[in-house]
Amino acid sequence: MAEALSSLSMSQYSCSLCLEVLKEPATLPCGHNYCLECINKHWDRLDIKGTCKCPQCEMEFHPRPQLYKNTTLSDLIENIKEHTRRKLEESTGNLKENFCTKHQRVLEMFCRTDKMFVCSECVATEHSYHDTKTLNEERAERKVRSEIGKRQISAEEEVQEHQKTFKSAIQFIERLKLIVIDMIRDQKRKKLRKDEELIKRLEKEIRELKKRDTELAELSQTDNHIHFLKPLTLDPNTAHKHLHLSERKKKVTQEEKESRYHDHPDRFDYWQQVLCREELRGTCFYWEVEWSGKNVEIGVTYKGISRKGVGDECVLGFNDKSWNLSCSYCSCSAWHNKKETQINAPFCHRIGVFLDYSAGSLSFYSVSDSMTLLHRFSASFTESLYPAFRLGSESFVAICLPNQSSFYHL
Repeated sequence: MAEALSSLSMSQYSCSLCLEVLKEPATLPCGHNYCLECINKHWDRLDIKGTCKCPQCEMEFHPRPQLYKNTTLSDLIENIKEHTRRKLEESTGNLKENFCTKHQRVLEMFCRTDKMFVCSECVATEHSYHDTKTLNEERAERKVRSEIGKRQISAEEEVQEHQKTFKSAIQFIERLKLIVIDMIRDQKRKKLRKDEELIKRLEKEIRELKKRDTELAELSQTDNHIHFLKPLTLDPNTAHKHLHLSERKKKVTQEEKESRYHDHPDRFDYWQQVLCREELRGTCFYWEVEWSGKNVEIGVTYKGISRKGVGDECVLGFNDKSWNLSCSYCSCSAWHNKKETQINAPFCHRIGVFLDYSAGSLSFYSVSDSMTLLHRFSASFTESLYPAFRLGSESFVAICLPNQSSFYHL
């Protein structure tokens, strides 16, 4: 047994990774042996994609095999070490160097062809044409290859990290691109809606202007506009008790003192309102009023407007039976069925009202040196209309004759 062991070369039991005698040897499925710690560390560094290779024959293993200590080989190596130690002790007593068991020389070279440690005599004989290196050169080259491998792994990891970063950046840019496209589309939709609204508004104004041109054309072809005028008188049976009528029933004034009106079913008992006696139906009518005070309401109503109580059904412009223009020193607005339309116009004490019953048109004008259209209602009138007024505190309204020139400014 001792002679058999002595014929074995320790280089056959060396780890090609650390170039030392195997420590806790582990055998790969391909048959090559490595230190258990060395091969695990080697695979830990290189096992990036889940495939492991034998460093010598490069056989691939997938998945990574679970390695264990080869106890038989470990015991054999220990026996060889013990035998070699005893033999060296007998010959030289020097244990610091490894010797070639065949030539009894120091193992100072490495044969890359046979992947084993050799002595100078081995190089000169059976390994003379092989690729051999000194141990220092082999260690240096292996160290360089190891460093290169580490750097390659690090470079690959860095490339993968950059690719991941670039991919995230591209995804972010794509998301940002979609957001910008949606914003542009939304802005286009909003602009299109605004343009459509503007077109509709302009078309409506054009229709209004054409309608007004038609009215003006009709008026210009009429030599006598007096037939538009209808004498109006205030109806005392409808007047609220705080409204005082003039003797000719052409002027109404709001006062704190109550008038001595008798009870009447047509009288407004809460809202300070009054109607005219004359019904308007079937043709065109025009009248003018002057007003003063805090605020007044000038309009028309069906006779069926409620007279008793505080509800909206009694208030001019707050129901479907009446239309009116609300005037004060600071504002002007048109009302129908509780819907208000604000009017931007200069203050005026004289208001002209033009009713084209058959056309369903009710127009209000400010009257001064010229006529300015304040607002026009369009409706389908179904009953006779009556001029109507509501007065705020300390206010009055007077029905007055229009100037002949007023007709030509309508």
